[in-house]
Amino acid sequence: MVKELSQKRSKIILIVILSVIVLLGIIFGSYLLVKKIILPNKGQVVTKGWVNYKDERGFAVSMPESWKVKVNDWGLIKIGPNPEKTNEQTVFAITMIYPKEKTKEEVLADTKKYFEKSFNNFQILDQKNVDKYSSIIARFKYTGSDMAGVLSINGSGKSFFVSGFVAPSEQLKDDMPNLMKTLASFNYDTKLKNPEKIKNLVKLTSWKDPNEGAFTVNVPKGWSVDGGTIRPYIDAALKIIATDGDKGIQIENPYPPIYVVPNQVLNFAGFKEGSHYNPSGGVSQDMIVMSERNAQNYIETILAKNLNLKIDSIKSRDDIVAKIPQLSYITQTTAAEGTLSGDGKIHKVIVVQQGVSISGTNLWTVGLVHYWAPESEISQVEQIATAMDQSFKLDPAWAKNEQVQVAKRSQIISQNGSEISDIINSTFEYRSSTQDEMADKWSDAILGVQDVYNSSTGENYTVPNSSNYYWTDGLNTVVGTDTHDSPGYYWDWQELTPVE
Repeated sequence: MVKELSQKRSKIILIVILSVIVLLGIIFGSYLLVKKIILPNKGQVVTKGWVNYKDERGFAVSMPESWKVKVNDWGLIKIGPNPEKTNEQTVFAITMIYPKEKTKEEVLADTKKYFEKSFNNFQILDQKNVDKYSSIIARFKYTGSDMAGVLSINGSGKSFFVSGFVAPSEQLKDDMPNLMKTLASFNYDTKLKNPEKIKNLVKLTSWKDPNEGAFTVNVPKGWSVDGGTIRPYIDAALKIIATDGDKGIQIENPYPPIYVVPNQVLNFAGFKEGSHYNPSGGVSQDMIVMSERNAQNYIETILAKNLNLKIDSIKSRDDIVAKIPQLSYITQTTAAEGTLSGDGKIHKVIVVQQGVSISGTNLWTVGLVHYWAPESEISQVEQIATAMDQSFKLDPAWAKNEQVQVAKRSQIISQNGSEISDIINSTFEYRSSTQDEMADKWSDAILGVQDVYNSSTGENYTVPNSSNYYWTDGLNTVVGTDTHDSPGYYWDWQELTPVE
């Protein structure tokens, strides 16, 4: 995820430079003029009365020293004498990063929708496709005919840069030199970024595991955060859920339930595919008996159904697998990333699946990173999720103690593994023999016979199922009676015992 975002930012920086050149060059017809304007941004002396402004959100701009910078709640950067007002000259810029590829026309439609949030009666007057520079240039106005401006959309695929300026109509000609020079100097610089702030000044604050103090992680200030160290299966598990309205980030490892792979012993004991299995006797959460799935198949067959969402795209993440240590008890590691939708929001999921072999039993688990937001905000939430991931710190004292406790539990599990297996086997053997006996009795009843035996000699007889008692004279003569009376007084009759 970090690598992908870094690539996106690099691409955006190139788009920003090109967008500024295109906008100014096309509007005013002179590339040389633009080139001269952008030279101060390359290290030249700043014009008197101007300042180089550097913002911890990761951008820099040269502007008149009396001007200010404002970033609104949806990421629009506004620069001007009073950027909070909508009736003064203003330079604006915003990056647009989408989870799916878009055309410039679609981005222009999105821009119009977003700008309507900040500018009353915002209208696109006309637009021009500049194929040579892969740009769209549009003139606009708002608040009737009082304000006029121009914007440029440059980029392709999933990454776009929207920039431009606006001023009162009657002042636009006079204001244009300052607007042009300011816009030409604008650039993104990742070195300026404060790791505790994201894009439009989302402040991150440290959050400590409230349950065991096992870790700290930076989370967005003002968001609702739940979770910590949990123990659904005795050993420690991680759970962090941070939400803010229709945005959220969920990190769980393992993401319950844990699955146990079907085997002959479980099958004979009655634990079929999909059944709940709990060898702890209720101390821990139930496991589910289920054949092992890889990460991609898990998203397709289980996760999407549990989230009640449809899959838009899915891909394997072998790069993640390559970074995960392959321990001796790990039998398989797979990873996949998916984009889902269906509730009016975009959902991104990253799943790491691992197979584990413990004391002859094969288990498999998944770790989940899941974040969601409206399409226009998913890029920002992705950055927050990345910042959270990078800020995670484990408490050394807790980790040391946990290693000792896990070792103890592992030893106990290893010692008791064969005993548990013996219990399951003996349970099966008793259950199997009982089932065999019941089957024999059912068969006898259908056939109208039953089995009896001589308790003195152990000899077995199959007799009609028509009398209450059966006797033998010791000479292979068998007689049945309805009462518990010997068939005759003149002989030593031995009662036969029914086979249970």
